[in-house]
Amino acid sequence: MFLWDTGSFVDRAAGAWVDPTFGQVFKYAHMNVTNTLAEPGDATVWIHQGDLIVDKTIGLRFSGNTLAGVYNGAGQALSSGTQYTASSTGVTLKASYLSSLLSGKPLGSIGTIVIKSNQGADLNIDIRYYKTPTVTTASYQSPSTDYDLSIPVTLNGAKLATAK
Repeated sequence: MFLWDTGSFVDRAAGAWVDPTFGQVFKYAHMNVTNTLAEPGDATVWIHQGDLIVDKTIGLRFSGNTLAGVYNGAGQALSSGTQYTASSTGVTLKASYLSSLLSGKPLGSIGTIVIKSNQGADLNIDIRYYKTPTVTTASYQSPSTDYDLSIPVTLNGAKLATAK
């Protein structure tokens, strides 16, 4: 297997994967081990400030694997049935568990859960508390001498998913 990297995947100065989960998925795929993967758009759990906190489902492609456990970022197992439920299509974090993470937390990442399968990479799922990002100006003009366009955004706990 070959991966052409232009700097998006490996931080050469640090000698580490930019996204360690991707690095583990790539490693296991190279070893011909089937990985469980999050459905597109489900690698982050979003909790919007001011909204009622509800159960959040993380869609998963088990690809024949089985769920081995769900853990918090400190490695402590979450309680099945109380803090999460599991099905053949994913893991649902209970609203009561998500509410417990918010206590006194500012906007931004409020935790991580780790989903482990019987084989392959562990999936690190970011849990983010945010309010709607804001743009300081309603319109912008493209600069005539440069191809860069800077648009100041206040992310308010959100993160950019893709900007290329």
